[in-house]
Amino acid sequence: MNAADIAARSVSGVAVEVVEETGSTNADLLARAASLSGPLLLVARHQTAGRGRAGRSWLSSNEGSLTFSLAWHCAGGLPRLAGLPLAVGVALAETLERLGVQVQLKWPNDVLRDGDKLAGILIETQAAPRGGTGP
Repeated sequence: MNAADIAARSVSGVAVEVVEETGSTNADLLARAASLSGPLLLVARHQTAGRGRAGRSWLSSNEGSLTFSLAWHCAGGLPRLAGLPLAVGVALAETLERLGVQVQLKWPNDVLRDGDKLAGILIETQAAPRGGTGP
């Protein structure tokens, strides 16, 4: 897994970074949000302090997990993001189904396979600085 391979398969205009290890890809991007010039996908081979909804821990392993976060500027504010967790879950479930993997969605943010959690979707927002146009 490297940034060039991921970028070649991703949406045009999204920068990709891959790191060996981090505490939390989400925390890293939130800390950098004000300085980002465009959308950024941050992928970690291993995440040591990931977190899910309501501050719960999100555990990952070097060989058995995909841990990543995506930061981008969303014009239009919070109302435009209201259905995003569900839309991401549906897109993930449909993609997995096309690959032959049957999953179920558990509201509000979990993807289950055979009753076990396969994925979690966490959407967080951060207000842009006044007058800013960051991602």
